[in-house]
Amino acid sequence: MEFEQAGKNSPPSEIIISSKTRGWLEGWIKSAYYENYGGPDGWLGFPISEVKNYEYSDIQAFEFGYIVYYFPEVDGELNWDNEPVAFPYLASQGNLIGIHAELPWQETGVSLHKGDQVAILQVGGEWTIDRNLGKWTGAEGDVFEPIIEWNISPNAPIGTLIGRIGEEDGSIFPIGRWSNFKAPADGTLYLSINDKNLQDNAGLIAVQIIVQPAD
Repeated sequence: MEFEQAGKNSPPSEIIISSKTRGWLEGWIKSAYYENYGGPDGWLGFPISEVKNYEYSDIQAFEFGYIVYYFPEVDGELNWDNEPVAFPYLASQGNLIGIHAELPWQETGVSLHKGDQVAILQVGGEWTIDRNLGKWTGAEGDVFEPIIEWNISPNAPIGTLIGRIGEEDGSIFPIGRWSNFKAPADGTLYLSINDKNLQDNAGLIAVQIIVQPAD
């Protein structure tokens, strides 16, 4: 689904959907995705997140890699001369681990300190909250089901990948397919599926965890 462009210098935005994922494409990342990396038929695959906007960069995650549009500040002005560049998910960057749908909170082995910049991305796998129904999802969970107030994370869809820092009293936060945040406290990172009823779950999500220590 393509939308009318906002201006003559701005390429039209687009929603692209596969049987397993969907994402919003816009701007120069969209242009690079199609012109430089082959679109959904290229090695990046389909988009799995919206564009994440940061002070000097825009980043969008795809099934097998991500595109970074970096515009640093030069002499007090943002430099827009760079082209968006794609990178594959690499095991050498951070930790790659599997999170099982049928298990409770799983320790990642990643120790965080308050202020660390943390990126968590799904890089493969799928899971289900009911193996008998055969409805499998990625780490975004079942976005078409109503939010369940009594679930582990009451503000996130059932089946979503969620996180916790520290022991059982640590605050819980949704992750989904892609999350980038500053660690609010010291402690070990735990991950889980957002589902209190685990006995009929199945599957595994592979995630990449990249930590940039606080200054």
